[in-house]
Amino acid sequence: MAIKFLSAHYHFVSFPLKYELYLMALDLNLHTTQNHSTNVLRKIWSEWMAPFEVIEENCHTCSWLDLFKGDGQEEVIAADLFDAFRERDLQNEPAIRQMGERFKDTFMAQSGVIETNELFRRFLGRDPTLNGYLAINGFVSP
Repeated sequence: MAIKFLSAHYHFVSFPLKYELYLMALDLNLHTTQNHSTNVLRKIWSEWMAPFEVIEENCHTCSWLDLFKGDGQEEVIAADLFDAFRERDLQNEPAIRQMGERFKDTFMAQSGVIETNELFRRFLGRDPTLNGYLAINGFVSP
């Protein structure tokens, strides 16, 4: 018997990433096939979301949620920023405080004025990577 989606998904650390991959596959398939969206949803769900059952009442292909939650990039950047702090010696309070001050002055003070990727580069001197996101979701060791 398949696990019910709503009651069990919180128990799986990688569920949010799995769900995002499912949504990407669904989006690609909806734009490259002539099949009805309900049939595409069922097919892609079974490929990406096993052992969870699809909920027939779920019409997320008609949802506007993505318009309000953003493009997902913020999760990757937040995880990468968190990872940068975690890489420092957390026992070295002056170094962590200095990094926090630099984060506040660089990233937080100019957020909304300068593009997020540029702020990230100014703060860490590099482009964002998936490493922190993968570590937080348990796919690689921190």
